[in-house]
Amino acid sequence: MRTIQTILVLAMAAGACGGDDSGGSADARVPDAAVPDGGMPDADPVGMTCDPIAQDCPAELRCSVTFDLGGPTCQAPGGTDGVDDACTRPTNMAGIDTCEGSLYCANFGVTSGRVCRDLCTAAAPCADSGRACFEMVSSGIGVCLPACTPLSTGECATGTECFMGHDPAGPAIGYCEAPGAGVRGDTCASNQDCVAGLTCVNRITGETTCEVSCETTGNTPCATGVTCLPLTNEPGYGYCDPA
Repeated sequence: MRTIQTILVLAMAAGACGGDDSGGSADARVPDAAVPDGGMPDADPVGMTCDPIAQDCPAELRCSVTFDLGGPTCQAPGGTDGVDDACTRPTNMAGIDTCEGSLYCANFGVTSGRVCRDLCTAAAPCADSGRACFEMVSSGIGVCLPACTPLSTGECATGTECFMGHDPAGPAIGYCEAPGAGVRGDTCASNQDCVAGLTCVNRITGETTCEVSCETTGNTPCATGVTCLPLTNEPGYGYCDPA
């Protein structure tokens, strides 16, 4: 009997001291210091969508109108070039430029190079009454360019002429732009490819050509027998259909 009791005592002692080889008991807890305290890492804000007017990116970033990336995104800060200052695009990507703040480096309205322009939208028109909001690529975002009366002459600075454009808010605008060399019927990509008095038109035939501008009201008519076809985005204005 004494032998049996001794064996039981040793077995109980072994059970109480055992468990190290098994990695600890089921109730073991990881020390607090070993638990990550930050959860998932924060997403990188560069490339996130943003509002270029509100400039709602994190403080160290700038909301740039990056059309090549599908729209406005948070990017590294630009430079120090101000409104109407000459600017550059170091990577040749729209929106990545040397302009300060919410300005946009554009070649609109200049005879060469690029300059910084204020941005505008239907809800945030140009603050300068002498500027018109010229919408870029049907994006709802525009740049403020020197304004003029559509189809007028003599209102723009030397080297530029009055062309028609579209304001994000809806109406047609006149803005000063450096003309190109394209004559009526020449293929174009923008008004910059056409001579003064013409508009780069995406015609119903699918062609994009320089065509004579007109008013659908008849105030600035086409030649006799030629129809003034309305432009989609410039109400009240059109182009003289050569057909």
